[in-house]
Amino acid sequence: MFYRLINLLLMSTPSTMLWLTSSLFVCTQFIQIKSNLSAPPRVTIDAGPLEGFVDSTNVFMFQGIPYAAPPVGQRRWQPPQPPAPWTGIRMATEYGPSCPQSTREWGPTSEDCLYLNVYTTVLAKAKKQASRPVMVWIHGGGYLGGSARGYDGRTLARKGVVVVTLNYRLGPLGYLAHPALAAESAQGSTGNYGLLDQIAALQWVQRNIVQFGGNPHNVTVFGESAGGFAVGALLATPLANGLFQRAILQSGTGIHNGIHRLETARTLALSGAMTLGIDRQDTSAARALRAIDAQRIIDAYPWPKRGPLRSYQVWFGPVIDGWALPLPLDQAISRGRWNQVPILVGSTAAEGIRFQPQPAAQSLPAYYDLLGKGDLGDTSGKLAQLYAVADTSELLVRSQEIVGDLGFGAPTRALARLVTKAGGRAYVYYFTRQSVDDLGHQLPAVHTSELPFVFGVVPNQWTAFANNGQTAYDIILADAMSDYWIAFARDGNPNGTTTKVKWPHWPVYNLMTNAYQDLGARIHSGQQLRTNYYDALDQLARQQGEIRP
Repeated sequence: MFYRLINLLLMSTPSTMLWLTSSLFVCTQFIQIKSNLSAPPRVTIDAGPLEGFVDSTNVFMFQGIPYAAPPVGQRRWQPPQPPAPWTGIRMATEYGPSCPQSTREWGPTSEDCLYLNVYTTVLAKAKKQASRPVMVWIHGGGYLGGSARGYDGRTLARKGVVVVTLNYRLGPLGYLAHPALAAESAQGSTGNYGLLDQIAALQWVQRNIVQFGGNPHNVTVFGESAGGFAVGALLATPLANGLFQRAILQSGTGIHNGIHRLETARTLALSGAMTLGIDRQDTSAARALRAIDAQRIIDAYPWPKRGPLRSYQVWFGPVIDGWALPLPLDQAISRGRWNQVPILVGSTAAEGIRFQPQPAAQSLPAYYDLLGKGDLGDTSGKLAQLYAVADTSELLVRSQEIVGDLGFGAPTRALARLVTKAGGRAYVYYFTRQSVDDLGHQLPAVHTSELPFVFGVVPNQWTAFANNGQTAYDIILADAMSDYWIAFARDGNPNGTTTKVKWPHWPVYNLMTNAYQDLGARIHSGQQLRTNYYDALDQLARQQGEIRP
């Protein structure tokens, strides 16, 4: 199943890829195991008592915990509100619904979707016992799909952390920047409801994670793809100040992509409203929009057409609204107006494959036109030299290479450089581990392929290839990567300080050598990863108004 999904992803269009991207993980990684070997675990949080369950390895799980009131009716497109308290024991043994989206990959959906899940092996009876690092996971899915239910935090929990996974509002229900919504906001804000959900979940962690053995003063936010963009937005928002102490951004940073300018987001919001028959911009438009069924609203915003080399760009997402997000992430860091925490950031070696399943052009002249006055707008000719092709047989590979560098690799390095130049500490990784499909074919390190290793749950299907030694090594690599991530969450250093990891040393990023850790067929450090390519893309970004050190 795991490899059939990979092949399906490789053949998918960008409009379906983002749904399948995360489905790859949920379909193969999460197996819910309930055990009656011991009494059900119980805790009392600020809203009331909860009963969870324990698996056969003594991991306590609490699922479907409401961290905010249902954002329905008048609360649609409003900041999240506290959940209603309860008096009796609330069963926390089933996931809450996923947030509304076009796919059904993630089970039942509902606007009543603001739930989180906790994985831990210790329940604290007193605050002094609550010492474990907390890792809060934000799922990907292009801000259009996905769910917390697809991510199994048990292996990480067994290694000594408390894991929290959460749902947040998606698509137009989470990021609609309509002027009518701004008009009714006390802050004049619009378009950041999903971001505010994530902040509310972090506030819930501050109030309640002690009960699960977690230290509220040692919280790491981590996410992949749109989840990485979300972590970038959390770095930039003053509303999250003090809510986390470390940040991990996987295949998404919020630099160049994932955070939107207000005018762009407004144009999108108005176009969908027109499709729904609402052409007003006053508060009556807000009332009319709230009266429309959620699925109709989602359907009114179909996947947009992007330029062939811009297929990685997300359509919805956080908005520079002057309140929740006063500045883009690059400007926030350069001006010292960001949540200054250590970061761990990286990408995979073949990010572009899933976003660029076809050549960007069918002929050499058309390809070079895209690099010049077309998609990329590089009038210097530098990119045409770096990404040159000899004949049409190379167009697909080069197109994928550009998308991977432009959308992921160069922004990863840019964020590390911005943080380092601002006096912060960054660690960079490059995931290169290849996998094998059902026929024994090598598959590159595509977008999301690091996820099973980060969560320490390499698919059981690896056992089919035990004869060539992959199973043993991939279990080792998963052990190493989850150890690195946990050490960073504990100390802000993937090598560990209070507890040293047993794996090869991971150098801190610096501006001279561009040091990084290669996580692949062997674990080793490197320098100057694709420097010429990233330098050229940085120069192009500067010409187009971005800050690149």
